[in-house]
Amino acid sequence: MHEKFGEVEMEILDSASFATNLAKSIGALDFTIAKVEYTNSKIAKSKHINIDRFSPKDFIHNEEIIELLISTSLYPSLYVKPEMFHPENELRIVFEMPDDYPTCHRFKDETLLDQINFNQ
Repeated sequence: MHEKFGEVEMEILDSASFATNLAKSIGALDFTIAKVEYTNSKIAKSKHINIDRFSPKDFIHNEEIIELLISTSLYPSLYVKPEMFHPENELRIVFEMPDDYPTCHRFKDETLLDQINFNQ
């Protein structure tokens, strides 16, 4: 992956500890860590939804359906990438923030550097 991301490799020594400390630094409410799943499938499946019980007119402004879609689409939207990215073998940390940020959320916490090895 050097040709894509550069010569310096950043290794987070303990992802859970790093995520916990980073969450505190940025004021996150919570976080999840998961390996990215690589698939070209455009369909998210869930054994918790039986869509057959809804008629087409139910899909317009139905709060129950909206909640079902949110609960089942969160994982695919955050942790699924097309198969062409499989060589990345990505572990992703996602933070739940108290507010949406319209631009990049910048912060400074140099103590996090103690949890990272930089290899060349």
